[in-house]
Amino acid sequence: MERIYQLKSLLIGAITLLSSTAIAQPGFSPKVNRISDINSFWAMAQLGGGIGYLIMGVLAVGVFLILIKVIELILDKKNSRDLLRISFQDKSIAEIEEMVSDNGGSLLKNTILHLIHFFRAGGDARDMHQELIEYLEKENEKFEAYRNWLSFLSDSAGALGLLGTVWGVFLTFFGGNLDSEKILNGMGVALITTLLGLVVSLIINLFSTQLYSAFQRRLNLIGQKGDEFRLHLFRLARQREKASETIAPSPTPVQPVASTPQKTRVAEKPVPEATNEINLKVVKVRIQEIPVHSLVKGAIQACVIKGGDKPLKNHPISVETEGPLFLNDKKTSAQLSTNEEGLVSIDIFSGEEIGTARVHLKSIMYPTKKVSLTFAVVPGEPQKLLIIGGNDQAALIGSELPEMFQVKVTDKFGNPVPNVPVQFKLTNGSGVLDGDKPLVIKKSDANGVVRAHMRLGKQSGFHTVQASLNGTANTSVEFRILCKSS
Repeated sequence: MERIYQLKSLLIGAITLLSSTAIAQPGFSPKVNRISDINSFWAMAQLGGGIGYLIMGVLAVGVFLILIKVIELILDKKNSRDLLRISFQDKSIAEIEEMVSDNGGSLLKNTILHLIHFFRAGGDARDMHQELIEYLEKENEKFEAYRNWLSFLSDSAGALGLLGTVWGVFLTFFGGNLDSEKILNGMGVALITTLLGLVVSLIINLFSTQLYSAFQRRLNLIGQKGDEFRLHLFRLARQREKASETIAPSPTPVQPVASTPQKTRVAEKPVPEATNEINLKVVKVRIQEIPVHSLVKGAIQACVIKGGDKPLKNHPISVETEGPLFLNDKKTSAQLSTNEEGLVSIDIFSGEEIGTARVHLKSIMYPTKKVSLTFAVVPGEPQKLLIIGGNDQAALIGSELPEMFQVKVTDKFGNPVPNVPVQFKLTNGSGVLDGDKPLVIKKSDANGVVRAHMRLGKQSGFHTVQASLNGTANTSVEFRILCKSS
């Protein structure tokens, strides 16, 4: 960043030095007496003298920077085309990494590889959403730094045009002699440089805005695919946890180890050991899938018994949570005691993120007596619709739009909600959705995404399509389309 500021200061100094040199140039040529004598933009720049040349230099630098970014975006789109079609389902991380590495350099490739490295470095799958957001924000900051350069060039062109105006007025009135040639020369410099500065500033601003819009569309697509990959990693993490749980109970056959000596000493003391055995058991689990930000009273009931049927009262139990689940007051650990019947009731509270969570119960007096339970924190009720693709498109009359309308259904905390009906309705203009209908209802997929096609009708101008939850306007978004006649 410091290097960018140094380059910027150097460019400002160069423009200032060239401006002072350009001011000394004579500028306007009295040989041009009619508009028809100016047959090109370069000829107009020549009439502005040194300042005109300097404004053209700013335009050249701006065009150079714009072309570099255009080529970069085109190559990025080309190299990421195959990656956008990849389905992560039923693929291992190694297979996905190999497929991604075989593609050319692109922002999407770098994003997926970054998530893979984060996951392998021990990053929690539940934290990957924030990691993805921060990574894309860094890429956006890089583009903003580039865009600042274009803004600087646009401002410089306008400032140089104003400088030419002042210099032309100065040439007109300096010395006090107002002959016709002097007035034409001075005012010609003032008007031509002002016109050049405004035109160059508008050109750079126009392309800067278009590039920003194109980059944001790319970033939205990359964010969507990255989120799809994040959810795939989350599912893989859950599968690993479930697999470890099925293996984890095997250590509990500590009982057979204790029973082996019993077989060798069957005749000595069989009864006391059986009657004194302490067990911690889960009696009831009210719910396995808990919506985000929900309190479940008495979610778990456990008991401590001695000798097979005798409940132990006032027996201390430690409770710990792992993942997006908490106890009362958002604590992750607590110590409880059994009641007269040897029972303990546990309330659990889910956080604002979806994911797999665990609750661990352990007898404080007998640490080997412990139980672990797994829960899933699932999305809440659908409350938001977000446009993730297909907005601000343009196409010819009667043609199909190049991009599908895409919206994402989330709960109030931003978690994707699957299997939610979303209504797409043409509210202005002409055309059909998904083949032959002005209104369609489709359900969100596992990532909370809903898509719809549109073919334009015979009416030109701006069209609008509304996507809404349950057909209500208070949870709706609007797509804008320009239908062109040619």
